Amino acid sequence: MITAFFKDNDTFRFTREVQSAEEMKGALWIDVLRPTPEEKDILRTALDIELTLQHPTIYHEDDTLFMTMGLVSKDEENATRVNKLTFILHEDCVVTLHEIELMPVAIFAQRIRRRAHLYDNPQKILWGLLFALSETVADRVEAVGTDLEQLSKNIAEMPTELGTGKTGTMTEISELLAELSRYEDFISQSGESVLQLARVVRYFNAEVDGFTDAELQARVNELAADVAGIKDHLAFEHDKVRYLQQASMGILNMQQNQIVKVFTILTAVFLPPTLVGTMYGMNFAHMPELSWKWGFPVTIFLTFLSAILPLIYIKKKRWLR
Repeated sequence: MITAFFKDNDTFRFTREVQSAEEMKGALWIDVLRPTPEEKDILRTALDIELTLQHPTIYHEDDTLFMTMGLVSKDEENATRVNKLTFILHEDCVVTLHEIELMPVAIFAQRIRRRAHLYDNPQKILWGLLFALSETVADRVEAVGTDLEQLSKNIAEMPTELGTGKTGTMTEISELLAELSRYEDFISQSGESVLQLARVVRYFNAEVDGFTDAELQARVNELAADVAGIKDHLAFEHDKVRYLQQASMGILNMQQNQIVKVFTILTAVFLPPTLVGTMYGMNFAHMPELSWKWGFPVTIFLTFLSAILPLIYIKKKRWLR
């Protein structure tokens, strides 16, 4: 689907589902969503450009700048996916090409109609698109940071409850580690996307360098600083995920040690009675205890005493906690 945006005085109007090259004449921004072969032909006729979603790359073709990058998002199953977005800076307009509806494009489509006076040429429109893209990425990074703060609180409460037996099960800790792995994947993919965005902004900055509009140059420089800030924020959140993973592994090891300690205590308690029972289970011809009147009660008493003494010692040493 092709949507063309036109500026009339201080307002923007748009034509959705453009059907011919004539309908997009004079458009400052052309948004292309899942183009059909017929729509590609229309754009080829109108702008003399070939529409293809390539791997993240930047190149010039005549006087047209092609820039493709990946935008990270999450699907309905909370899995990370990378959506390609291509910016084409043409002499008379900007073209955006994507296969699915993207939030930054929708945000800018609303903003351009409210604040039309800010966007009177293709360079300013591309700046607006890149700014909306950086805002979206920053919001998603902040949302991840908020989620990690809550996970950090949950993890911090686990060691204090370890001795009470109220700690999470190994399944819960494993699920927590899996969730942290998903966040790590999202942050890593986002970091790569931000690097691509920084490269796009750098090339765009070179395009407007020496531009007569000093205000636009200042905006692009500010955008580059924002992208650098997002990159630093992502590095911080990535370090936080690594720390939480190590903390979770520490708690998992503590719980495993607790289980091993229980079995060790059980072994220490039942080993002496086992030794007593083994001794009197021998089939020697001469065993004096067999002829004693109180031999059997004494043996039972020794068995219980050999079990109780290690248990008393363990409790005195507070090893059961």
